[in-house]
Amino acid sequence: MNELTQILSEEKTPMYVFDLSALEERIKYLRAHLPEKVELCYAIKANTFILEKVSSLVERLEICSPGEYRICNSLRLQPQQFVISGVNKEESFIDALVFGKRPIGSYTAESVTQFKMLFAAASKSEKRINILLRLTSGNQFGMSEDEVRDIIKQYRNA
Repeated sequence: MNELTQILSEEKTPMYVFDLSALEERIKYLRAHLPEKVELCYAIKANTFILEKVSSLVERLEICSPGEYRICNSLRLQPQQFVISGVNKEESFIDALVFGKRPIGSYTAESVTQFKMLFAAASKSEKRINILLRLTSGNQFGMSEDEVRDIIKQYRNA
């Protein structure tokens, strides 16, 4: 019985066990099989304990809450990697990020309302930010094709 098997057999509570070398191999596999220009984004969710390793293996980190942002910031990860995403973005959180000194890589707009909030924050701060428009796949998340087209038409030269 190896050391890990011994530890696991003695543990009485549920736990996550991540093999970081397997993660690295999986990312290498993806890179070998995807087109060269494809960039990888890790949705951090609850698995923040592998961020230091995974942040060096992927181009982007998807952050969906102020708590996830605080964890990434405390680890001194590069904000240019961050994609601020999610349907529950609060205006105060967005304003703090847009007005902050460390520029964020990009933001997603899940709705016309979110797009307008992001655009307003960028305008007030006199900064340009990258906004990714989320097109729905037919579920409740994202915008319709018409909404996306309207945003592009209205804000093309803004």
